[in-house]
Formats: sequence, C-alpha cells, structure tokens
Amino acid sequence: MKKLWIALTLLVLLITVLSGCESQLIDNGLFREECEDYLNAMLAKDFDAAHALTPAIDESEHRAYFEQSCQSLTGATSYELTQTGWQITTSNGVTVKTAAYQLVTDNGVTCQIRLRSIEGVDGISNIAFRDSTAFIESVPNLKVYNPAFTVFSLVSAAFCIWMIVDCARRTIPKKVLWILLILVSIGFGCTWGSGTMRLNVTPGLFFSTSSLKAIISDEVIALNVFLPVGALIYFFRRKKWSLKHAPQTSAEPIPIVGYQDPAISSAVEYPVPSKDAEKNATAPQEKRNDSDISPNE
Repeated sequence: MKKLWIALTLLVLLITVLSGCESQLIDNGLFREECEDYLNAMLAKDFDAAHALTPAIDESEHRAYFEQSCQSLTGATSYELTQTGWQITTSNGVTVKTAAYQLVTDNGVTCQIRLRSIEGVDGISNIAFRDSTAFIESVPNLKVYNPAFTVFSLVSAAFCIWMIVDCARRTIPKKVLWILLILVSIGFGCTWGSGTMRLNVTPGLFFSTSSLKAIISDEVIALNVFLPVGALIYFFRRKKWSLKHAPQTSAEPIPIVGYQDPAISSAVEYPVPSKDAEKNATAPQEKRNDSDISPNE
C-alpha cells in the first residue's frame, strides 16, 4: 500500500509539471528572410519591393491589400518576429510550404503574417496579414482559470488510478480489458471566435489535461475538457458486481417445529423425542400372536 501511494504521488507531481508546460515550436526559419523583407517593405511603404517577393500574385489586387495592411503598422519603426507555426505537405507530387509568424512592433501592435509557396510557382504564392491587437485587448486574462482546470485534471487522474487499483483487486471477468478501458478519456472541445464556433470530440488518456486558452494566430478561444469516461463506466459497473457477490440473507421466517393449524395463531408444539426414545423406536419388536394372549390380558 505504501508503494502505491508513492507511485500515486509521483504521478500527480508529473501531471502538475506537464500541465504547467506548453509545447514549444521548433523554429526552422522557413521563409523568415522573405517575411522580414516583406515587413520592411511595409514599414517603408514600398510596394515595388514587396511585390518583387510575390510575382505570382495579381499586381492590382496585391497593391490594394498591401496599402490596407500598411495601416496597421502606422507609427512603427521596428518589430520583433517570432515563428508560430509551419507546415510542409506534398499532394499529387506538388509540395506546399507554409510558415506563420507573429510580430510585435515598438508601439505595441501585434500582427500575424502567413506566407505560402507552391512548388513550380515563382516566389511567395500567397501572403496573409492580420492585426490581432484588438483581439488581444478584448480577450480576458484566461490564465487565471488555468489552476481550476489543472486541479480538475489532477482529480480525474487520481480517480482513474483509484479505479485501476480497485479493478486489480477484484475478481472480475476480462480484468485487463477493463483496466485498458479505465485509461481512456474523451475530450470535449469548443472553439469560438472570428464569427465561427466549432465543436469537436477527441480521444485521450487519463493524464490528458483540460485547458482554456486563446489562440492568437487564429483569433479564437479554445476550451478542452477531458472526462475519464472509462473510469466512470467501471465505477458504476462495479456496483453491480458488488451486489452480485454480496452474501445473501434469507428474509423467510424460521419454520416452527410441530403442527400449526391455520385457524389458530399459536402453534401446537410437540416435544422433540430424546435419543433413548429414538433407540427404542428403532429396536426390533418381538412378534406376538393373538393366540398367545391370555383372556386376562
């Protein structure tokens, strides 16, 4: 039992550490140089330099989009650039590369920029620029809710461990399958923002952590709650096993020795024969003929 509590404590500490960590993106530098050249052209309002990076985009459409995007950087002279994502896919023999960056200017403006290239097309084939400053200011500080989700995740994990230990101690059919089921959790997610809402269901394990966070790159808020569905199924199922194997107590009254007339409420009890009487009853009886009986008898 002591080893079990030690293992449980270590697991809780591990989940606590993992819940406080966020996955870090590996910056591979994809399109970083092109992104910096395009942003520098925006700061200088130099459309020709920006369009030289995107010769495949229609010039008139690009000019209108460029001038509108430059308004977000009005008054900015420098910026800090951070990569927020990248993706390389190949379909039908064509490779598509996408890189996303976030820039924060010296006057407090936060923007998202995404660049994409398609194999066989010169330069950058698509650029998306968006000012996220208003979204960041409108979103409350969601970090204050994270401790509650962390506690909920810890309680769920402890509940699953309790059910695993309970299952291991019981004599039940298909015990291994039940333990595997207890490890399963189901995540219910909701993402809303930018005028859209999306619901999703994702499978997970018992140490999956629930969270509430804002995804600035997409300007949405994501809520994910993982419920220990497998452990809950076992918890309610084990009650049936407990009732099935519980000792049965008879509620019938103890029968009364003797004859009981239904017409009367009290029983007419007969004395229980003694052992000597039983021996005499089983002893062989001497046979007598009626002719041997004297008239006096």
